[in-house]
Amino acid sequence: MSLFTFNFLFFVLVTALVYFLAPPRRRWAILLIASAGFYISYSVFFAFVLAIVIVVNYWLGILIERGERNKKGYLVAGVLFNVGLLALYKFAAPVLESAPFFQNHSSYAAWLAMPIGLSFHTLQAVAYLVEVFRDGHAAERHAGVFALSILFFPRVLSGPIEKPSLLDQFKAETPFDAGQARAGMKLMARGFFKKMFIAERLAPLVNQVFADPVGQSGATLSLTMLIYMIVLYTDFSGYSDIAVGTARIFGIRLIQNFDHPYSARSFSEFWQRWHISLSNWLRDYVFFPLRRWIMRSKWPARIPFAATVIPPMAAMLVSGFWHGSNWTFVVWGGLHGGYLVFFQITDPFWQAVARRTRLDRLPRLTAFLQQTITFVLVTFSFVFFRANTLADAVYVIRHFLDGVPDYFMKSWLMILKAMFGWNEAGWDATLRHILSPLYLDTGFNSILIGLSLLAFLWMEWTRFDLERLRSRPVYVRWAAYALFLAVCLLFSVQATVNTEFIYFRF
Repeated sequence: MSLFTFNFLFFVLVTALVYFLAPPRRRWAILLIASAGFYISYSVFFAFVLAIVIVVNYWLGILIERGERNKKGYLVAGVLFNVGLLALYKFAAPVLESAPFFQNHSSYAAWLAMPIGLSFHTLQAVAYLVEVFRDGHAAERHAGVFALSILFFPRVLSGPIEKPSLLDQFKAETPFDAGQARAGMKLMARGFFKKMFIAERLAPLVNQVFADPVGQSGATLSLTMLIYMIVLYTDFSGYSDIAVGTARIFGIRLIQNFDHPYSARSFSEFWQRWHISLSNWLRDYVFFPLRRWIMRSKWPARIPFAATVIPPMAAMLVSGFWHGSNWTFVVWGGLHGGYLVFFQITDPFWQAVARRTRLDRLPRLTAFLQQTITFVLVTFSFVFFRANTLADAVYVIRHFLDGVPDYFMKSWLMILKAMFGWNEAGWDATLRHILSPLYLDTGFNSILIGLSLLAFLWMEWTRFDLERLRSRPVYVRWAAYALFLAVCLLFSVQATVNTEFIYFRF
């Protein structure tokens, strides 16, 4: 079931009506049935794989809680099962697809397709088992509620990755809250707007360049790098808004996955704002355990900076492998690990530079420089995240500045000439030159793309949220709601049936 159809909105409405009309003790069953049907609509086989994940982790949680001597063994078995299943689809399946058997029997090759959302279910299942092992949460005895925690349809496709505390929310008898429902619908509207009006308008520009970056001009490559950062952010944060908003209608609170990450002043702050649920998982189950183990060992005495270097590098490399088997993801993760290590080790140096240059007396300028440096380096790393091969990524990095100064100089000269000449032909030629790196002209499609860019900048600059309109006059509120609805409806008609979110692939 595509999220871009009226079927999905109708599905949410009907499920919510049945959910709140049902007795509170049976509401979990309504959500479980709806969630199972929603996932089966994508693939029956995917649902079968997810059912195995649910059954195995349900019993392992109970065995870990019951176990005394074998407690650790059950945990290891659970981690190996979940990680092994994920590795089978991410790493082994692409190799098996080229085997003669699957080449000759295409119908069986469908079994090797990556189940939607499996990466997210794996991390959530591991978190559950670890928390039960640590006595941070009791093993869930109610099989239906446990299955619902994995299958819950707003987050089943791409997260966010929740901790076992989500189980407690499903068992709570939450009455209908009109205020929460309104807030949830506004979040959903913002998510649809981000995806359909911004991400979907800009994605074709990125795809056509990264499909064959060799031979592209430096201006084309550099502008595409910037646009991709907007596409990735609005696409994934748009899905997160829809997931969190849908859950809130049912009185369930999911973690907010993004918090304006491009305003981060450091790489550690960036990961506190970007894909927050994944960042928290890496922090709690990779970074801190590894750091504690190193500190208890003899490594700090033998290897300087061992506790500073190894944990962040390991966490970011795990993130890279989690995203995919392509080496581009590994390099992307390694770059972020290197950023974290470098700036942590050199932090005293940068503080000394700020004092000697008196930048510390100019907090706004300091913040701007920190945000700019962080954004530029993050953009550089995400070239590897998007590129199809390492060779493509290296080509983009090597050539993205080729001819850029000349392009901007000529653009400014043409703008000044058009301003003083003030004729339609001059402005048309100027706009055509400015848009030429993206293979655009001065047509209607270019206007839509320009509006989508302005909408993104406005939403980020003002941190716009429909919930803030509550204090506005009624005519302002309803005019804004109508505008959002009209835009979403207009561009949902243009969206293809198979349009999907970027993180569905992970």
